[in-house]
This record gives sequence, structure tokens and C-alpha cells, in this order.
Amino acid sequence: MSPGSAMHLSRIPFFLAPLALTPASSMSAQQVADFHAIPMPAGATSATAKAISPDGSYVVGQLTFSGDQRAYRWSATTGVTTVLPHAAGGIDFSEAGGVSIPQTGGTTVGVRRPFLPCAWNSAGAAFDQPLPGGVTGGRIEDLSSANFLSVGYGLVGSIPYPLQWALSFPSGTSVTYLDTLPGVAHAISAFGNLAVGERRIGGVAHAVRWGLGTGSASLLDDATSPFESSVALRTSTDGSISVGYGIDGSFPVAAQWRDGQTSALTDPTGALLPLVASAVSGLGQRIVGTALKSSSTAAFVWDADDGVRELQQVLAQDHGVTLPGWHLLFAEDISGDGRCIAGWGVNPAGVKQAFRVVLPGPCPADLSGDGYVSMADVGPFSVAYNSGGAQADLNGDGLVNLVDIAIFSAALQGDCD
Repeated sequence: MSPGSAMHLSRIPFFLAPLALTPASSMSAQQVADFHAIPMPAGATSATAKAISPDGSYVVGQLTFSGDQRAYRWSATTGVTTVLPHAAGGIDFSEAGGVSIPQTGGTTVGVRRPFLPCAWNSAGAAFDQPLPGGVTGGRIEDLSSANFLSVGYGLVGSIPYPLQWALSFPSGTSVTYLDTLPGVAHAISAFGNLAVGERRIGGVAHAVRWGLGTGSASLLDDATSPFESSVALRTSTDGSISVGYGIDGSFPVAAQWRDGQTSALTDPTGALLPLVASAVSGLGQRIVGTALKSSSTAAFVWDADDGVRELQQVLAQDHGVTLPGWHLLFAEDISGDGRCIAGWGVNPAGVKQAFRVVLPGPCPADLSGDGYVSMADVGPFSVAYNSGGAQADLNGDGLVNLVDIAIFSAALQGDCD
């Protein structure tokens, strides 16, 4: 449908009906690229990033102090890095592995010594999470902002089993097994309907997807997969696309599972050897991860047009953002809209430090993919919104609600950032 064409109003949320009758200015919306080093509190000697919230506003990970490793949560809104407390006194280790959106307070999940699952609420208070009987330790790997379900694993002896938590503060959290076979649940979809990870069969890991609430489990590798074993680390908003790595011989290879097919990620120039695909954006437009470059590692970003490219090179060559003295080594996570990337590298002082990168990208309201936000996008948005589809989750927070309507309305009138 061309810009300005007539629309069937019955397919449009009533909030958008006035806009459908008014010509809107077609536009190509691009952000300005940005690099931000996550500030380290006094006394911290290094920092890594583990995850970013679906909307890109929080980064979480681990700070290292002298003899102490602590979970942290950084807010893009305040610019403050908060050291998260331990759930018990005298504990010298914790790490944050997942974080929710601001509307749910940036709830954060992870682990604390002596290997116990932990969660931090919006105020930063720490709460140990339960484990099933006979499980001696565990870790929460990820959570969904949509329904507060979290996934991870627990140890029975030395063998991991995938677990699911329904978080509730300060008490009342329930925990259940995801599988009767050993494995690890590494991630949950933003919609909270699927989890991905690894299922161990005969001691060999295989990438798997679990249906939450259904008890279903399906291996992701297809019949033509080149991998002897594989692990899924992250998944898209609705769980339809997953990324991770496979083992080909003795070497890890970054992989994606899309449209029922397994494929390795490659650098068309041959300069990078992608090792691990760490995360994927909500609709699968971008994938980030870590590649081998000469004798070191390099953070990479992938898209369907350009394949794998070094993140630092993309910033410098495409956007003029040069980072003298920096080496971006690992890209760990990406926001739902594919614009914000969290990772870590070595700063000009030779210190390990976390970062957040913002990359320009197509406006999330450009559902037709023509590079513009116009009347051609109203129909697809209406259909996706009415069905609760992932394409209508414009801010990538796992929720399809009035916030997404506001984003679409603003974009249609010429304001998409």
C-alpha cells in the first residue's frame, strides 16, 4: 500500500483512527550512534556487562573490587551504577544475569555465593530464591518483563537441571523443573512463553526450546545441522528465533536457529571467526556476539544485509564514532528494538570495563520495511496489535500495550527516535 492510501478503519486501533484519515509525512528515522562506558564506583577495579533490559535502559553485570565481586545495575536515565547488596552478610560474590524494564522497576536476577539463585527488586533489596528439594545450588539466568517468569538451572549433585521461577517479592516465589533430562535454561522470551538453552543427552549438549506451561521440549538443530553439539543462549521476543553456538569438531561456531533451520554466522570478509552469538533483537534483525580476530576476541554485530561485522569497525566506519585506546571484546546482549548493545572490553587505561552502544536502526514502526513510516505501516501494525504479535511490541519490552500505540502514533506523525 502506498503512503496516503485509504485504510479499513475496522482493522485499526481506535486510538489511530484519526491518524489514518490524515496524511502523514513519510520519514526515514535514524538515531545517532553513541558509545557510553559504564561508570565504575569508587574502589572497583574492573567491570563486565552480562545483560541489557529489553528497552535498553538498564545494563547489569559484575564489578570487581579487591577480594570481592558484586552484581550491579546501571541506569541510562540516571547515569548511576548501583552496587547491588548481597542477600546475606559476608558474601563476597554475586553476579547479575538479567534485568527487566523500568515499568517493573528494573528487577534483576542472578546468583550469589555459595551458588544460590538471587533476585533484586526495584529498590535494590536482595532476595534469595527457592530451589526444589534435593537441589544443592542454582542460578537464575534470565527473566521476562511480561510475567516475571525466570529461568536458569539447579544442581543435583554436579548435574544441572533446567528450572523455572515465578518471582514474587518478598516471598511466595515458586520453582519448578522445566525438563526431566539434565540441561540449562539460558534465556526466556520477552513474551514469557518460551525458554531456550541446552538439553544434555548422553552427556552431549543440544540446543533446545521449551514451551512454558505446556511441558513441551523440541531440539533446535535440523537434520542438516553441521554441529555435533549446540547451545542456545538467547531468543527473540516471541521465541521464534534463537542464537548461540554449535561445536564443529572441537571449535565453537556462532549459530542461529531461524525458520526451522540451523545456520552458522559468517564474516564475508574472512577477517573474523564468529565464536558465540550471545543475543538477538526482538524480531531477529540484529545479532551480537564474540568473534576470534587474530589472537584476540572482538565484539561483533550481524544483520542480513552485511553479515558479521566488528562492532568497533561499524561505529568508526559507518558512524564516525572512534574509540582511541578502546578494544571492544565481547558483545553480550541487545535490546528488543536492536538499537542498544551491552558488552565489555578494555579501556585506554588497560582496565576491563563495561559499555553500552547505541546503533542507528530502522524505526521499529516501519513494519513494511521500506525505510519509511507511512500509512503503509498502519495496517500491519493494527493486525499485529490486535493479535498481540511481536511486531507490535515496538519498544521491545515484551508487552503489547498503549506505550506501543503512542510510539506508532508519534512515528506516523514524523517523530521516531
